[in-house]
Amino acid sequence: MPVHRHKKDTTPTPSSSTQEQTVPPLPDQQTFQQYLRELARGAIRVVLAAVMREELDALIGVGWGECSPKRKGYRNGSYTRDLVTASGRIEEIKVPRDREGQFHTQVFDHYSRYERATRKSFQLAVSAAAPQ
Repeated sequence: MPVHRHKKDTTPTPSSSTQEQTVPPLPDQQTFQQYLRELARGAIRVVLAAVMREELDALIGVGWGECSPKRKGYRNGSYTRDLVTASGRIEEIKVPRDREGQFHTQVFDHYSRYERATRKSFQLAVSAAAPQ
C-alpha cells in the first residue's frame, strides 16, 4: 500500500508587521570599551606573531616548510610569555625559537613584560607592511 508523504512547507511566512521587530539594545559604554580592548589585544597578538615569524625567517634564511641551500638553521618550536599593554594583558604569546638558541626577537626587550618596549617595533612593523 503506498504511503502518502506530506511535504513540509519551506517558504517563510511573512511577519504580520515589520514594525514589531525589536532592535537589540546598545551596550553601555564600559562594555563597548572592554570589547574594543579585546579586539585591540587580538590584533596586537596577530601582528606580534607575524613580525616574530618574519624575524625568524630572516635569521634562518627560509620560510616555514621551505627547503633551500641558503638555510642557516632550524626552527625549534616556541615558548610562551605575557605582555602588558595599554589595552590590557596579552597572555601566552607564542615566541618562536631556533634550534641553536640564537634567535632573540626585536619585538620586545629580553625579560621585558611591558608595552614600552613594543611601541617602536610595532610602529616599524606597521610602516614596513604598509604598501607604498
